[in-house]
Amino acid sequence: MGNLSKIHFQDEDFIRKNSLQCNLFLQVDEKTCRILIVDQENNIRLIEEQEVELFLNKDWSFVNLRFAKTFITALPETFIFIPEEFEDANQGTTIAPFLDTDNSVLNAKIKNTTITTYFTLNEKVLDIHNLFSESKLIPSSNILIQQILSIPSKGIEAIAINVYREDIEIVYTKNEQFIFYNRFPKANADDFNYYLLSVFEQFAIQVAHVQFYLTGDIDVHDENYERLSKYSAHIHFLADLNRENTHKALEGALSNQFLLISELSKCVS
Repeated sequence: MGNLSKIHFQDEDFIRKNSLQCNLFLQVDEKTCRILIVDQENNIRLIEEQEVELFLNKDWSFVNLRFAKTFITALPETFIFIPEEFEDANQGTTIAPFLDTDNSVLNAKIKNTTITTYFTLNEKVLDIHNLFSESKLIPSSNILIQQILSIPSKGIEAIAINVYREDIEIVYTKNEQFIFYNRFPKANADDFNYYLLSVFEQFAIQVAHVQFYLTGDIDVHDENYERLSKYSAHIHFLADLNRENTHKALEGALSNQFLLISELSKCVS
């Protein structure tokens, strides 16, 4: 388990002296917490991966510091998307059948849209949220949807896939309109292939005409990438689309793995 904790880049002295002028970004899955600290000028001061259990035990160098703002993103456990025109005073009754109401129901608007995501998160994410009581929770679905909608794609179908160790999330857009999002469990490349084909079938997608955008734990040597490459040559990495604005410390695989919180940091800093 110890090999899950890695410091990729750290400006420790700056962070300790200036934490109140820095924003903290966390991306949490079942085992790993990816951490980004950014200063007021949006310069990255820390890139780190930490085991969730160690983080929850406060075994992190900067856990006792205060930051200007803290943002936490994670896969939603359950979710529903509500357009602005359908929100009403009885929202709780309307969404209850679609969500795990045993957990706190949260909401966050998808930036540059009129859609709000109502969602729940797993207990580990909420426990980390409790470590930073004023932190803001944002589902990874929102960031992925924002990213794919920001790509000029008039008249084009696009699919974004965010790959985790044990899950994938897929976004489908057409003519720059958000059509579909879901998350799926993934134990191996067969699972990846099965859910991808299910989405193709559900929406009668002509794969030859689709642009694919990948992020997360995936690269060109990954078996999931190899499965996708059998269907299409139109495969891109989201991190490559904005390479000129990427911090030099976020190179190679890190640019994909930290893409969501890196882009989130640009939106709020």
